[in-house]
Amino acid sequence: MTLFQEYSEFDSILILPLPGGVCQVLVTVLDINDYRPRFTERVFNTSVFENEPSGTSVITVKASDLDEGENGAVLYSMLGPHSGRNKY
Repeated sequence: MTLFQEYSEFDSILILPLPGGVCQVLVTVLDINDYRPRFTERVFNTSVFENEPSGTSVITVKASDLDEGENGAVLYSMLGPHSGRNKY
C-alpha cells in the first residue's frame, strides 16, 4: 500500500486478526519534500544601470512548490562573482 500526503492527509487501515475481532488503525500521512520549486519563467532577464543605489529593485521572480508547510517554502538566493552568497 502506498500513501501520498498530497492525495490524503489521513488514512485508515482495518486489521482483522484471526480467529476474529477487528482493530482500526488511523494513519497520519506526513509530507516529504518530493516536489521541486517551479519558476513562472524558465529564464529571467533584466538590466540595471551601474550607478543605481544599493537596494534598488531590479527584477521580481516568482516560484511555487506543490509541497505543503515547510516543504513548500521557497528560499531565494542570488549568486554572483562579487555578491558572495546573499539570501533574499
